[in-house]
Amino acid sequence: GAAAFRAVRDHHHYRVLLSVFVIQALASAVMLAGAQYLATYVLDSSAALTPLFVALVAPALLVMPLWVRVGRRFGKLRGLYAASALFLLADVILAFAIAAPGAWVFGVLAITGVGYAGMQTFPLAMLPDVIDEYSARTGREQGGALSGLWTAGETLGMAVGPGLYLLVLAATGFVSSTADTVADQPRSAIIGITAGFSVLPAVLVALSLVLLTRYERRHP
Repeated sequence: GAAAFRAVRDHHHYRVLLSVFVIQALASAVMLAGAQYLATYVLDSSAALTPLFVALVAPALLVMPLWVRVGRRFGKLRGLYAASALFLLADVILAFAIAAPGAWVFGVLAITGVGYAGMQTFPLAMLPDVIDEYSARTGREQGGALSGLWTAGETLGMAVGPGLYLLVLAATGFVSSTADTVADQPRSAIIGITAGFSVLPAVLVALSLVLLTRYERRHP
């Protein structure tokens, strides 16, 4: 544990990459938490939940090899920029579901899924390089400690995401439903459900991109 925290303090590349990965995990967790609410209250169909998940996750499985090729051709860092920007762009478009919900959401969500695949692929591909760099600098193998903190960071992001989404719902006047009935929601809650699903992840990924610009600015 101590070695990993020393790496966060001392190793610029690890600190930036870990921060980007955790923030992006948080963004993904917020979207996954919001899918059920979007299906039920914005698309008016709890049956839409399965296609929403498929639209988000299936492209990730299909395009992983494509992102690997992009990384080989243009570099992993550029690949991460491209994937994050694609995710961000799709999320911004999804915000229009506030005004015009419809089946188009599934298509745009598939684009988000393509970006998400790259956001998973590239940090994991860059991590061994960063570990090797730090291990060479310290003269000790640091893979276990740095990988452990990395996993803990992702777990934290995935755990905090649903809570963050629920805070948005609470702030926008969401009315809880009982097991038997789906409560009618005020307009503010519909906006909160949609914005929490789209705008909030977009803001988080935008923040991660700002951090990512610092990756190559200063060498360790």
